[in-house]
Amino acid sequence: MAEGGYSESHSDESYLKDNNLYTIKRSTQCSSITITFRFHEIYSTFERMIFKQYPGNLFKRLKENHLNQIWYSFYNKNGEKVCITLSKSTITLVIRGKGCNKWLDEDFGEFGKQLHKEYYQSQRPQQPIAILQNTPEQIVEPKLQQSKTGQQPSKDVPSQQEEQGQHISKQPSANTITSQLDKNFKLIVSPDEFQEIFAHPYSYYRNPALWPKTTILLYKYGSNATTKFVDIPEGIWRRVKNKPGKHAESIMISDLEAIQGYLKQQPDYNSGGRYKGIHTVEVILSYSPCSNCSTQLCDLKNSLEQDIRAPEEDPDETGDAISQLNKQIAGLRMTDINFQIIFSNFYLHRDEKNREGLINLSRNNIKLDILTGEKWKYFYMAILGFELPKGREDREKQDEAIFQNLQKLVLQ
Repeated sequence: MAEGGYSESHSDESYLKDNNLYTIKRSTQCSSITITFRFHEIYSTFERMIFKQYPGNLFKRLKENHLNQIWYSFYNKNGEKVCITLSKSTITLVIRGKGCNKWLDEDFGEFGKQLHKEYYQSQRPQQPIAILQNTPEQIVEPKLQQSKTGQQPSKDVPSQQEEQGQHISKQPSANTITSQLDKNFKLIVSPDEFQEIFAHPYSYYRNPALWPKTTILLYKYGSNATTKFVDIPEGIWRRVKNKPGKHAESIMISDLEAIQGYLKQQPDYNSGGRYKGIHTVEVILSYSPCSNCSTQLCDLKNSLEQDIRAPEEDPDETGDAISQLNKQIAGLRMTDINFQIIFSNFYLHRDEKNREGLINLSRNNIKLDILTGEKWKYFYMAILGFELPKGREDREKQDEAIFQNLQKLVLQ
């Protein structure tokens, strides 16, 4: 075994594919490769590594730089130009030039190997397990005990058994996996949470005592902002969980309102006639939203869309030529927020108010979907390496039937 627990025969190609620490995207339009690190700590570690090979004084700062970007350009041994750009704000590495592919294969492949050695202990899992996070909100919760209330659970607060960390299902893989991770980092969703909260097999209204009272919500957002909100980075999945008296959706909404408020305060927010606030929100939920949360989500989307349209309503005091140009730019503006929610279990779907809430979400162009079959692949892109428990596929047939009936009601 090589140092750090990796086999010396391990294929270097595995470090040149999307994995738990970073994603790799190749441009089809030009010689360009973008590597996006999963979170800031991984980026900082890579930056430290690359400065050992290329001293920091070789890098130059981009002019009119809003993203804290630095770059270094050189020629490889084949005479091909390579330009590497580091962006701390977007936690990305961009490789350009004719030699970008060769640099990725030879140089970054070695960096990728070193990164994985730093973030795993000697007994490395045989398959990817999850995105790693190290913020307090994303630390793995205690193992969970299902509700014993005798009815499908409330989403307001975890049960007493959950808080005490009791657990009825024995899944040795969870202990094995978490013991193999670096102690400084935790799973955003553990294997036990996946099987017991997201993908449990229980039928609706038949096994209410087994349904969890915990709701886990994962979300990420995108914006056109040049000055980013660094406390909650965009493009990275963030986890929230329900609290006493507060649903997970409400916590996310508060986060997004704070982010949007910060972006609107920036001097260049509406410069150039381009909206620079939040334009995309993606949500993964263990339960579908209740009626109240559905209303709040619709209100959030409408508020964001009002921000998009607001600049168009401002009086234009400039000359005719400038006025015409501004109108043309305004006509090209986006007018809708791309908002999508996918969930794994319906929450009290026979309740008329909850059902109407889901219908209103769809009527407000918030795209809804249920995690079944091939659609679990979307979940795996955020939470990698889990398998569905036995019986889940049978339960998902009920999900599809309920969801289809709901879509019919939307059209009525």
